[in-house]
Amino acid sequence: MKILKILALSALTVLHSEAAIEEGAKPKEWPADPGHHVVKVERIFKTEAESALITAAENLAPNEKELLASAQKQDESAKPVAKQWWYQEVNSVKIPFALTADAVIYYTELVNDFGKQKLHRYSAPASRFHYEAQVAKHKTFEVDGKTFTNVSVVTLSTSFSEKFVTTVTEGIEFTKKRVVIFDAAGKVLHTSGDGETEVPIMTI
Repeated sequence: MKILKILALSALTVLHSEAAIEEGAKPKEWPADPGHHVVKVERIFKTEAESALITAAENLAPNEKELLASAQKQDESAKPVAKQWWYQEVNSVKIPFALTADAVIYYTELVNDFGKQKLHRYSAPASRFHYEAQVAKHKTFEVDGKTFTNVSVVTLSTSFSEKFVTTVTEGIEFTKKRVVIFDAAGKVLHTSGDGETEVPIMTI
């Protein structure tokens, strides 16, 4: 019997990379350009039951104590917030602890708003948000050292990037995945992937 394995990795690390600005270069005005700010949201399902599982996975709250502990690493005074899915901000962008429906709405609105902005930057500002949710049934499924049988697995995954939108000389990007396992009755058995997120920062 084939066993599918998924490794869920998370990290607090913020990685920096740098590129040089040509001597004498000055910021120029870039007009609002929705074409450089792309949102793609896909929820893939075949039945209403699968759609309901995706909705349940997106509405599942992360562990409040774990999220708060991560938030307090960044700000000791951090307090719980209703329906919170992020644990810190980098360049004024919320960074996900968990992928939820509210996170999808946030990044969709953020990137769409970026496309309406006129900015002075050295290079063309751009951003993108890609999100996909899908469902698969498994006779045997292994994750986080645990094995589950006869389950439905919802996988939520995203990638986000912004270049020279929130600041003149920086850009950030990250990927995130959440895996939620349901039994035949639709009960949540396990959630994988919630946690701190690695956020590379590019600087010119």
